[in-house]
Amino acid sequence: MFQAAHPEAEPGNRVVDLYSGHIHQHLAPKPSDNHYDNYIKQLDGVLQMAQGNVTCIHTVSDASAPSKGELQVSLAFLVFRVQAKIAHIIMTEGRATAPNMELMVLKISVATALVAGCSSLVCFMDSMSAMLDLVDPSPHSGQGSSLAACYALRQWFMGDVAQVLHLWHVPYKQE
Repeated sequence: MFQAAHPEAEPGNRVVDLYSGHIHQHLAPKPSDNHYDNYIKQLDGVLQMAQGNVTCIHTVSDASAPSKGELQVSLAFLVFRVQAKIAHIIMTEGRATAPNMELMVLKISVATALVAGCSSLVCFMDSMSAMLDLVDPSPHSGQGSSLAACYALRQWFMGDVAQVLHLWHVPYKQE
């Protein structure tokens, strides 16, 4: 049966509505911002914390598409517990846009980490739009990835009220 709006996207029922205190999105300031250097130091500290906590899993994900010609996208993610790599994927994904693939690879890395089991999940990515879209089930071009991520996160948060997700935007270049 066709539904114009997915139940996961109903206001008041969205994962961001129900678990807002468990989802933390950290946006990088612009390199010209006075707080930029502190943010970079904070990123280093978060990575060290994640590498020292056995109940924490941290992920790194990225996607890239050539700016000219065919749009065959390359994607990769790594999943770590402490300093041990527990999963990774490196692949190409047909013709697509980098933003949609950034979201898809972030969703896959989150799902992989949740299956491995953790009480804290820290995700690092260079795509601010993927980070924001991950928990946004409203209609957009990567909505399928967002809906799948929201469903997985909902199940994870329901398992333990102490679960927490941190999404960190990592600036990819200095201006």
